[in-house]
Amino acid sequence: MKKFYASALARGLLWQLIGWILGALFISLIRLVMGLEIFGTFFFTEPAWVFGGLMGVFGFIGGSGIVRDWFNWARGEETPEHHEDPDGWEKYFNVSLDHKVIGIQYTKPPYSFWWWADHLP
Repeated sequence: MKKFYASALARGLLWQLIGWILGALFISLIRLVMGLEIFGTFFFTEPAWVFGGLMGVFGFIGGSGIVRDWFNWARGEETPEHHEDPDGWEKYFNVSLDHKVIGIQYTKPPYSFWWWADHLP
């Protein structure tokens, strides 16, 4: 489990949650200042949920390290052409440039979801 918590997926999910909460609180604060309702049927109002979701996407992208090389390149720092993937199953939960790993990352979750949905009562 230690390796999973150190993976890009775990970091991305953590930052997605942080981004969602901060985005929703930001919109709720704006609504409070404007004198509008800040709590809706499901805790936040719909605009707060939507903006929080958008900030969650940006939090996941930044937190998982997907754009780290691009930001380093934009700042003028030297960026390696290719990163070595870790051995074993960890490479499927991290950012990779290997097309076989990317193919598995994109096909395994939908098949898992379809199987799960087919076997629900």
